[in-house]
Amino acid sequence: MSLDPHSDIVRISLPTPFPVGPVNVFLVKDEAPLLIDAACRMPHAYERLVSRLRENGLRVSDIRRVLLTHGHLDHVGLLSEIVAESGAEVYAHPYVIEQYRSYEEGIDENHQFLAEMMHRFGVPGEKVALVAASRSGLKDLAAQVDIQHAVMDGDTVAGFEAYHVPGHSATDTLYYDPRRRIAFVGDHLLRNISPNPLLRKPREGEARVKSLLEYKHSLRRTYKLDIDLCYPGHGEPFGNHRRIIEDLLQRHDRRTAAILALLGNPARHALTPYEVALKLFPKIDLKMLHLGLSVAIGHLEVLEDRNQAVAEDRDGVVYYRGRLKAEG
Repeated sequence: MSLDPHSDIVRISLPTPFPVGPVNVFLVKDEAPLLIDAACRMPHAYERLVSRLRENGLRVSDIRRVLLTHGHLDHVGLLSEIVAESGAEVYAHPYVIEQYRSYEEGIDENHQFLAEMMHRFGVPGEKVALVAASRSGLKDLAAQVDIQHAVMDGDTVAGFEAYHVPGHSATDTLYYDPRRRIAFVGDHLLRNISPNPLLRKPREGEARVKSLLEYKHSLRRTYKLDIDLCYPGHGEPFGNHRRIIEDLLQRHDRRTAAILALLGNPARHALTPYEVALKLFPKIDLKMLHLGLSVAIGHLEVLEDRNQAVAEDRDGVVYYRGRLKAEG
């Protein structure tokens, strides 16, 4: 039974090729109908979107606005088709606008960055090449598109207050209606999945962001909001967001402690992020290796921030060891 009491909001579940399963697009029925997010660029996803809109008395051409929660492929992919059909105004974080203005170039740069980080984190060269080959088809899941409107933290868009809550991505944006106490949360907060603060390419001239530390800060900000119902990027709407955040932060702390235990005695254990990822996920598929590495480096950087671990460079590969109390 759905928790959702708002008849003007329709969840449209669309397929993706990813292990996370279907992604949500939300239709907000209004005089100017709007969509939250735009799924993957796949023919059967578009056909399903057309069908669900028709069930609600609408066509793609009726959509007037699209609000994007973040720039990942499974949330933006169909945008070019939707805009071409409807002329809808699109609103997104400025980095999403940049990303899809030069889409193919950006995809290539991100793949190069990931390969460099894999080498840096101790992944054997032959596995780096296999991961690159496994990701070659991702480019087709979205397309270049002109996004007109930048959404900044604190802006109001279509009656929603925008909150920039980076971590899972650099662009995570929560759309909050304080009057109805609802929020479209994208992948920032999910009920049955722990969002992965992903390793990501830094902007030119900036240091790489420590994604897990950033994500935990954003979660604490979201915790303060009065939300009765969250509309997530995956799965059904849910309530009790504070309990979900508490549980998620506790899971993070347990995993951080487990990784500290893996490092053990500093004289005996110095591990690469790749080695940590394999200890956490012994049967990880190469297609998911970047996710495992994101988990490993995220918690290693938390330990480093707490002065419980130290990073060492050995011929261009980073190793982490537990920090002796005397070192702190």
